[in-house]
Amino acid sequence: MGALQIVGDTAVPLDKKLDKLTWANKIYGTWPEPLLAVHTSARGGQGEVVFRFADDKWTQVRTAKGTVHGYATWTNGRELVLIEDSTQPRFEWLRGSGPRPRLHVGKGCGPGISRPSLHSLPNGDMIVYGSSCTALTGAAVERWADGKVTGRYDELPAPSGWVVKIQDAVLVSRDDIELFGLRVDPGARADHQPAKPYIARCDGKAWQAIDQLPQSGAILAVSRAPDGTV
Repeated sequence: MGALQIVGDTAVPLDKKLDKLTWANKIYGTWPEPLLAVHTSARGGQGEVVFRFADDKWTQVRTAKGTVHGYATWTNGRELVLIEDSTQPRFEWLRGSGPRPRLHVGKGCGPGISRPSLHSLPNGDMIVYGSSCTALTGAAVERWADGKVTGRYDELPAPSGWVVKIQDAVLVSRDDIELFGLRVDPGARADHQPAKPYIARCDGKAWQAIDQLPQSGAILAVSRAPDGTV
């Protein structure tokens, strides 16, 4: 596998065979399935260079015009990336072809979901979550069943007046999804906006915010052990 090592959220040293590129600032996928590494050009406007790891080697597969926000495997072995540019997020094929999933379009103030994050579920479903200028809580999620181009868009719940920011997810199945992050009171003074932890759970039909949580702090990252412990 070469010199692949994840260092926090900042840098991933890559195999020296990648010419002069020896690091990437984003990585997606779950080993031993194919991995994606993304190198953001230091020069503005140059886009992001995408590498794919499979068959024990890294291969440059494309240059993305915009920011890459995720990677997912989809029906029939196809692979998608989520790219956001100055207009709105969009799906593009990394491997495969055909109709692409359609993202919810916001009304009046921007895309349905901005600063998005894309993930795939074990059964082939996909999920995108992020900020929303139309949602009362400031956050939304969209889900697609495996192979379906039209998804389901939901605003995430929260106590009245609170704004939500999602940081991470645990995806077990379409009936067992949890999103983690923080919520803040936008009505509080700018110098005094204490964050509180936030968890939303989906049973495949609806989202529910979890109430019994500590009264301060934020959830920045989570992981799930093989026995199901989060």
